[in-house]
Amino acid sequence: MALSGSFFDPALVKAFLETSASEAFWLTLESHHLERQIHETVLHFADTRELTSAELMQLAKIFARIVDDKSRFTAEHSIGVSRLSRLLGQLSGLPDKDCELLEIAGLLHDIGKLRVPDEVLDKPGPLNEAEFAVIERHTFETWQILRRVRAFDHVAEWASFHHESICGNGYPFHRHDSEIPIQARIVAVADIFQAMAQDRPYRPTAGPDGVRAVLARMTASGHLDSTLIASVEANFAACWEAATGKECIKTTGY
Repeated sequence: MALSGSFFDPALVKAFLETSASEAFWLTLESHHLERQIHETVLHFADTRELTSAELMQLAKIFARIVDDKSRFTAEHSIGVSRLSRLLGQLSGLPDKDCELLEIAGLLHDIGKLRVPDEVLDKPGPLNEAEFAVIERHTFETWQILRRVRAFDHVAEWASFHHESICGNGYPFHRHDSEIPIQARIVAVADIFQAMAQDRPYRPTAGPDGVRAVLARMTASGHLDSTLIASVEANFAACWEAATGKECIKTTGY
């Protein structure tokens, strides 16, 4: 109210106060209701007409913002993953349409976190075994949400496989090697790169050297695609900027 008439349009403030006066308004914002509304909205658009690429992208950006705003620890994460996924698709020589869909997959890869309790997502310290099991569910939930949407046929698989590993030790489907499409491998690399590069409230960025070390270790253990990691190494500064929106500062190892 204090900013009504100066920063905010008084008519919009009045409309918001009237709308939010009921308990139902705030209950609708709870995760399970929000996820259902997202699903119903997408299905409505997808079933009534064919969505254009621009409309798909806009929907994906809205959903990504909702997911990232659910937890202060993941702010801007989906945006960075989407930019890096698209870049890695281009560096891999994939068709323009695939690169566009990779950007959407990056935006939506964590949509399953809408079904993860806030107290688990927001926990500032290490997760216990039970909490980690809850977190692991988010990729399966991403699959369950996206696979029902005809427009996201390929996106559902690429987004929900981002914790699968080449060696078969990933989750939730334990796919391995050729069972994991190159697009899903790209989202997996982008997810790890961005998460390690990003400053988070409970830890600082790993920095360029730290990111490179993590990627190298996970490649050596059979988790990540070595060809993709070689591409990251050869284009590290561009990958860093795509993931973080910031210029890469050279370090002793780069």
